[in-house]
Amino acid sequence: PAAPPFYTETFATAPAGWTASAEGVSPTWSPVNWQFRTALPDGRTGGYYAPDPLVGNCVTTDQSGTMTLVAPPIEIPASVGSKAMVQLEFTHYVATEASFDGGVVMASINGAPAVALPADAWMFNGPPTELIRSPVSTNPLGGLHAFSGVNGGSLSGSWATSTAMLSVSSGDEVVLSWVMSTDCGGGVDGWYIDSVSLVACAAECGDNVCTR
Repeated sequence: PAAPPFYTETFATAPAGWTASAEGVSPTWSPVNWQFRTALPDGRTGGYYAPDPLVGNCVTTDQSGTMTLVAPPIEIPASVGSKAMVQLEFTHYVATEASFDGGVVMASINGAPAVALPADAWMFNGPPTELIRSPVSTNPLGGLHAFSGVNGGSLSGSWATSTAMLSVSSGDEVVLSWVMSTDCGGGVDGWYIDSVSLVACAAECGDNVCTR
């Protein structure tokens, strides 16, 4: 990146315009959702938390579902230019049931349906785990790559930064979402988001290709 971020959210206080929704696939689903918290793991302050609940036994209670945190629409500024690249950077902490529960980052551009960021969009610390598919798992996002699991030899996670590139042009409207998805039962802790930023990257563009 050759410039400071044009969008930054540090969650020092509960931010305006961020929304959360949750949906289960079974009538026995116990409602859980993203929460704004002032205390996060390792002494951090201010951020969002999606539980990876220990409730659900896959027989009488089914915790399969999704929790979606949606950022407000962000307009790509004129300084980005056409066919340029914008870097998404966010800091997060993951501690979930490995491969069965996990978090997926999605984007909607100019009102199109939100889709998971593709593998080639990730520049650093992308989602490493493919969520187990049906019929082995009931996770509704089974088959997608997600942030999942815990630190080796523990039941906790650690803070890290992930970066991905968005192919956009000035004037585009981008809506980013963080989707925590769970299977029918079990869990560890959850997914924490501590900060989010977008920055325009210097690029030279031909008719179809931008090089960094």
